[in-house]
Amino acid sequence: MGLFDENIFMYIEDAEMDHRARAKGWRVRYLPIDSVIHLQKQEGYHMTGMVSFLLKRNSVYFLCKTGKRFDAWSYAVISLLLLIIRGVLTFNLKRFIEYLSFSGKLALAYDRILFGRQLDRRFGPPFAEWL
Repeated sequence: MGLFDENIFMYIEDAEMDHRARAKGWRVRYLPIDSVIHLQKQEGYHMTGMVSFLLKRNSVYFLCKTGKRFDAWSYAVISLLLLIIRGVLTFNLKRFIEYLSFSGKLALAYDRILFGRQLDRRFGPPFAEWL
C-alpha cells in the first residue's frame, strides 16, 4: 500500500490511507474504544491558524487526489467565501485583515492543487514553514 503521502503533512492522512486501503480491496473497520488520549494545546486552533489551514487545504488535496474534483472546487470556493464573510462579521478591521490574509494563503494553496501546478512554498507545509 505504501507510505503516507508526504504532501498531506498532517490532518486528513487517515482518510487518505483509508481510501488507499479500500482501493486495494482491504476492509476497513472502526474500533470505538479509547486507545489514544491527546493532550492538546490551545494555541493554533483558531480559525486563521495553521491547523485550520492544513485541514482545509488537505481536504481539497484529498478530494482532488480521489477524483472528486467538483467536490474539491466546491469546498475550496465555499471555504474561502465563508472565511471572508466571517472576517466581515467580526466588525473589526484588524481581524478582517487577518481573515483576508489567511484566505489569500489558502487561495494560493488551492491554486496549486486545483490547477495541477507544482507544489511549492505557496502550497504551505511541508514545502514551507507556516507562511
